[in-house]
Amino acid sequence: MQDLSTFFGYAAAINRTTGAYGADVIDPICHDGPDNNRFIVAITTLHRVGTTSAFNGKNTIDVAVSNTGNPAGAWTIYRGASGKGAIAFTVIGSDYYPSAGYALIDASGSVGDTHVAAQGLGPADGFTSYKAYVGNPPRTRWGDYGAAVTDGTSVWIASEYIAQTCTRKLGDAYQQAQSVTTSAAVKRERPGGCPAFSFRGSERGTRTPDQRI
Repeated sequence: MQDLSTFFGYAAAINRTTGAYGADVIDPICHDGPDNNRFIVAITTLHRVGTTSAFNGKNTIDVAVSNTGNPAGAWTIYRGASGKGAIAFTVIGSDYYPSAGYALIDASGSVGDTHVAAQGLGPADGFTSYKAYVGNPPRTRWGDYGAAVTDGTSVWIASEYIAQTCTRKLGDAYQQAQSVTTSAAVKRERPGGCPAFSFRGSERGTRTPDQRI
């Protein structure tokens, strides 16, 4: 069994005998491609100043593709020699509903401006956005599925964003669900046409009077 540094042709991350440092290989990703009967491994490599522990600011993305459907056989290595890359993320703020964003990395390792690949159209409105379900403060689940990977010539990115807005009035649906009584919910409008709610009383024993969710 080989370690990732040896597999990708780099010196050991640290030589315990000499104290010399090699490139730092991180964030390995492995995929089984059933359509082409190949295995793919991608890594991020942080390069150092000579054999010292200092990083030189150059980062590359290296990709290995198995030559056959047998991962124990030979592999072909594609190395991102230019040092260029991209970062995928979600853009969120007072001026943005959750939007798909990215930034480019140049050969020197500098990160460029934020770009929006797909504009968000509405607010994040999952159950973790409400105090009634997760307590105070709410903890909206978001951002678990961003990714950037190279195929050897291009960088492909993926980001989460809200692709629709809510225009349906949900007051009746909330009341019918019996999570609150008919008199417990007071509808309050917010951007995107999706109503939020304030509650009176201590429904489920988790809220104080007039606590908003």
